[in-house]
Amino acid sequence: MENEINVEELIANIEDASSDYKYDHQIADAFRKIIEDNKEKLTDEQHKYLQWEFLLFRLMTKNRFNNDMIKTPRFVPMATFTDGSIFPDPDTFPKESFEYFSRRTKKTKSPIFKSRYLDFLWEKSDLENKHLFAIEAIEEYLKAIDAYENEDAIIEKLDCMQRAAELALILENSLDEKPNILKVSDKVKEMITATRESGKHRWLLEQFELVIALSDFFSREEIEEYIGLVETIVKKYHADGNFHLQRSFLDIKGNLATLLEDNKDTKNKILEEIGQSYIDEAEAKSGSGLVKVHFLEEAIKQYEKLGDSSKVRQLIQEVKVSTKAAIENNEFKEISTSVKIDPKDIEKMKESLGTGKAVPIKMGTLATFFPNWNHAVEMTENFKKKFVYQQIFSTVHYGEHYPLGRPLTPEEEEEDRIMHNFKIEAELALRWLTGFLTELIEEEKVTCADFEDFVKLIEIIDKDTYETVIEGIKAFFAKDYLKATYILTLQLEDFLRRLLEVFGEQTTVVERGGFREKTLGSIITELKPYITEPVYRYIDWIMRDYRGLNLRNNVAHGFLKQKNASVTTVVAVLHIFCLLIANTKLTMKDSPSKEENTEVEKDENL
Repeated sequence: MENEINVEELIANIEDASSDYKYDHQIADAFRKIIEDNKEKLTDEQHKYLQWEFLLFRLMTKNRFNNDMIKTPRFVPMATFTDGSIFPDPDTFPKESFEYFSRRTKKTKSPIFKSRYLDFLWEKSDLENKHLFAIEAIEEYLKAIDAYENEDAIIEKLDCMQRAAELALILENSLDEKPNILKVSDKVKEMITATRESGKHRWLLEQFELVIALSDFFSREEIEEYIGLVETIVKKYHADGNFHLQRSFLDIKGNLATLLEDNKDTKNKILEEIGQSYIDEAEAKSGSGLVKVHFLEEAIKQYEKLGDSSKVRQLIQEVKVSTKAAIENNEFKEISTSVKIDPKDIEKMKESLGTGKAVPIKMGTLATFFPNWNHAVEMTENFKKKFVYQQIFSTVHYGEHYPLGRPLTPEEEEEDRIMHNFKIEAELALRWLTGFLTELIEEEKVTCADFEDFVKLIEIIDKDTYETVIEGIKAFFAKDYLKATYILTLQLEDFLRRLLEVFGEQTTVVERGGFREKTLGSIITELKPYITEPVYRYIDWIMRDYRGLNLRNNVAHGFLKQKNASVTTVVAVLHIFCLLIANTKLTMKDSPSKEENTEVEKDENL
């Protein structure tokens, strides 16, 4: 027939062209083009076969050598979409496709194609004696290394080499006879020689990793030769200012050296060289204080492993100096936005606080001025789809003189993103509340006495705490914000401790035969069962979290200075007092012991 398509010939053409490809996904693209160009001419069976070929080569290939030696599936989807779906799905190939690929292994002349078919059958099929596919795949992968004629196809060549090694180790590592591991080792030696002669030393990293994995098949003389080569490469990359690759080869050098002599001195020498590399990179990039700080912090980690406390102290001081320089040079960029609100709506918000004795009650009960953690969680989930970049870049939180912390795990990164949105809500709510309360005070619509009457409930728990809180409130109304912040912050901590006691929990721990007070972090955490998640988060943000106001830390360590004290910090602490008091009902029994006989009820909305 005139329109009949010779599929075997089309596939053979792609096989011939595959040697010139840089990446295997180009093979998938070629199959897709055939399908699109001939969709009207292909029979259903031909279309099915070509679609299987396309999907097979569209799958990404992985191996344990490019996954930190962690066992990983060989074939993984190219993409995972926001709805959780994947493409292609390596587990949805029908049984009929395995039979097709098995037939193709006997027809194809391309080791690039044949190794893919064989490996997929080994990984996914339930055909009999499928271990024979793996044995044959090793041979084909070694042939495929030379089949890639495009000199830029180095990533595919390395993948073939790594996968051949992985399969050989899976099949023969526990056997006495290891012919395939020997074949792979010989090919690794050949590849190292060729790469060395080409001068493209970057690609020796993966090859030396294979030497380490197959070390029993390399002589001491060969390993010593490789160490010498690595040392030359390390010097070259340092001279070129390519510190990242320098450190990668230093890691390789350490692992190779350990094959010859596994001792602490060998490992420590490498740690010191890596630490010095980070210091050198910090100096090379000292034009930015923030960039310099990053590499100094990495150097600190190395010297901490070495136990060199003197060097660590020196580097910490350099971090502080560089952070200060970054702040003074305005390296931090601010991104802001403006929101217009109708003045009538602003006035309604102010009026909602009421006047006189109603003000502290409203402060403790109105949702308008309360940042909601649950809302921040929802915002974060919505932003994931709108602002993908937020999921890519990590965050470092800086204080006035040095970095305070960064999220290290996926869970911490997620919590940090939520905290970012919570902070926006908290700061906005505090700004409104502070402004309105200040105006009410100036208009004499609320007085110190109104707050004194409101906090009288504290006296039920402890009279001394109550009297000290009153002094803080008086300082606030006298506009002595430094004094007010110091008094109210420390008394809020005391109030939280006493509240925990009222709930029947302990505020002390046994230590060296005596007792010591639990940290504020422990106190707040143990209060969680008695308050809602949003209230817990708000208290923590104001008092303890370094991403928030962190008032307790700043007050306790004397970091809060006159220039930092503001009406907002006082209002923040007062707000917590109002929240706790307005939503907690305390009553007294007739007893000389308040702590043992105070009854407490909490508002379920707290």
